[in-house]
Amino acid sequence: MNRATLILSILLSIASLHCSTAAQPEKPTAVYAFGDAIFDTGNNNGLITICRADHLPYAAVFNNTNSFGRFSNGLLPVDMLVRDLGIKPLLQPYLNRQNAPEDTLQTGVSFASTCSGFDDLTAAEVGVHTMKKQYSYFEAARETMRQDIGDDDTDDIIRNAIYLISGGTNDMLDNYYAIPIRRYMYTVSAYHDFLLSNLRDFVKKLYKLGARKMGVLGMPPVGCLPLDVAANFGKKNECVEEHNSDAEQYNERLEQYINQFATEMPLLTIVYVDVYNPMMDMKYDLVRYGFDQTIEGCCGSGSWEVGPFCSKYARVCDNATEYLFWDSVHPTQAAYRILAKKFKDTSLSKLLA
Repeated sequence: MNRATLILSILLSIASLHCSTAAQPEKPTAVYAFGDAIFDTGNNNGLITICRADHLPYAAVFNNTNSFGRFSNGLLPVDMLVRDLGIKPLLQPYLNRQNAPEDTLQTGVSFASTCSGFDDLTAAEVGVHTMKKQYSYFEAARETMRQDIGDDDTDDIIRNAIYLISGGTNDMLDNYYAIPIRRYMYTVSAYHDFLLSNLRDFVKKLYKLGARKMGVLGMPPVGCLPLDVAANFGKKNECVEEHNSDAEQYNERLEQYINQFATEMPLLTIVYVDVYNPMMDMKYDLVRYGFDQTIEGCCGSGSWEVGPFCSKYARVCDNATEYLFWDSVHPTQAAYRILAKKFKDTSLSKLLA
């Protein structure tokens, strides 16, 4: 090989290495989660509310009580996300991080509160943290970080973090369908717009504080949740189609709103995270996903038990990995792992670009 060829070969190798490195997505600095049970890693612990999971058999796969508070038998999608991204093993709850590392706020926490929603009335009815309260906690966390590491480093973390938001399900299931106040005030479509208008305000507030990468979860198939089927006296193997239709309409509107957000906030990267279709796939394609039971929950009768009624005295199935639902509302760790993988394979790449 002559000298010119050797130099050219070296230059091409360097260029190839540079391109390969540049193509790798940058790891986010932190993950901050807001909303409801799918992201609540223990913020409701200690509240006077039925929306608590700080007891067995919840989080049964963990060997310590520090992980109690998750509405599942194990990890939530946010735990899996921070683990897969190499940030840390679990996403700690903001209000229960006593035994967490000192830099916990800098790598992300959950502000989410089970049973909360985009309608403040939804949270107020059961004594949990509203989205406004969750935002105020984030403001306080930001101020603590500024005191600990300075303004510049804090701003850098906030700018390069991922923000996940979930809401709407409790607004419909526990509020609109269950209590007549909102039904007298709004049609279903008008209530959806009310919720999404509140979401817009929440997103704008995060944006003003420096948040630039957000994922917003759509609604699951509410009509297929065991509790909703039982409450509407449906057949166990059938979903409440009207409620599923409402969820689909909400998700369509949410996607439209997200497109508007991108226009209104030009520095924002925001993505819609589909929960509805993956859960429907899991429900009806049992063999593909390794499930044996997608109609009833693993805890108790499988139709009614949730929160305090899914207790250490309740019957629990022998193998939760074969179940879609852990209690009458919330998925198992196995189902959440599938949802987390779907998110990682689709929406996450857009946030890391």
